[in-house]
Order: sequence, then structure tokens, then C-alpha cells
Amino acid sequence: MLCVSEISKKYKKKIILQNVSFQAKAGEMVALVGENGSGKSTLLNILSGVVRPSSGVIYCFGQRMERRRMFAKYCGYVPQSNGLMEELSVQDNISLWTGRSGKPDDRLIRMLQLEDILQMPVVKLSGGMKRRVAVACAVANFPPILLLDEPTAALDVKHKEQLYQIMRDYLSMNGILVVATHEEREIAMADQIVAFENGYLAE
Repeated sequence: MLCVSEISKKYKKKIILQNVSFQAKAGEMVALVGENGSGKSTLLNILSGVVRPSSGVIYCFGQRMERRRMFAKYCGYVPQSNGLMEELSVQDNISLWTGRSGKPDDRLIRMLQLEDILQMPVVKLSGGMKRRVAVACAVANFPPILLLDEPTAALDVKHKEQLYQIMRDYLSMNGILVVATHEEREIAMADQIVAFENGYLAE
């Protein structure tokens, strides 16, 4: 279970998040919704261990999350920006994230349909394929929690459907999904909606 308790974040006097709390069980999807700048991406950065909260605690399966390596163990993160090494192949990008050279796990290849693009340089891929590879890097070690920041933004219908299937497959393996989104389809997929308004939970 993921337990987010009273998470707040301030930069100087500016409140970014204030007392955000929710829980999610294995196999559940949480949709984070709200206007741009409402705090969704900041929360994902905190859940991934990239940013430290000003106050509050996070528990993953009974473990209090305090050190970066703990977040790396439990959480895979796909930010909005493309963090891939464009000059490297898909396989080499995955190896960088996992720390293991060679062909990725067969389950990962099947789930993300990577067989035909493993040896291709990322720079030659379409935007939708790059997004799929970014997800592959995040889930390559099969973490129990996957964090997605607007995962289908700017994708065409075909690539959106492919990513939705990946999300469903991940949930079917009892993963927990936390997704920041404006997409109605993704909101409808969620078991729980956490709405933000200027850093606060909307009533």
C-alpha cells in the first residue's frame, strides 16, 4: 500500500502543497487532477524522491520513505520531459536505468512491445515510441509503484491506446499507478481521484 500523509511543500513563503493525504492499494490507480501549477507535478517529484517535502510522511508497503534509494526501490517515475539518451539504443537506455547490460526481461519486452525497436537509436523513434521507452525504463525493475506525469500528452490516438494498455497491464500485475492528468479517459480509468486547487486538496 502507498500512504501519503499530510505532505506539504513550501519554497520560501510560497505554498506549493499543503497537507495532501491519500492511500492506494495494490492494483489501484490514482488520478491527480487540477489546473497547471496546482501542485500535481511537485507531488510526483516528492513521491519519486527527487524533491523532499517540507513536512509530512510517505509509507510504501509499511516502510517509511526517507532515503533516495528507498524511493528508487519502490517507485518508477516518468516525468513530462524526455530523459532518454537520444544517441543510445533503446536497449542501452534500459540498461542505464537498471544497471544490467544485455537484453531486458522478456516480460518487459512483451508488455511494452519492444522487440522490433530494441537496437534502434532513440533519436529515430516517434514521440509515442519514445514515451513507451521512457515507461520501459521506469518499470524495467518492476517497481510496485509507477508515477506518470501527463503520460499521453501530445500523443496521437494510436499511441494513447498503446499506453493505456500498458497501464492496464501494470495494474493487472498489482502495481499501483499515480497519474497526473487532464485526460478524461485516464480520469475514468482511476479508482480514486485526488483533485488539487492551488496546492490544496479541492473539496
